Amino acid sequence: MEESVVFIDTWWYHLGNGEIHCGTNVIRTIPSDPWWEKLSVENP
Repeated sequence: MEESVVFIDTWWYHLGNGEIHCGTNVIRTIPSDPWWEKLSVENP
C-alpha cells in the first residue's frame, strides 16, 4: 500500500478564527468490532 502526504495552507482558516477541522469533512465507516477493548493500558 502506498500512501502520500499532502500539506495544505491553513492560514486562511486561522485568520477567520477557525481551525482546519472547520473546513474539512471526512466520512468514516464505524468499525464493527469494539476496538477500544483491544487497547492495552500500561501504568507508568
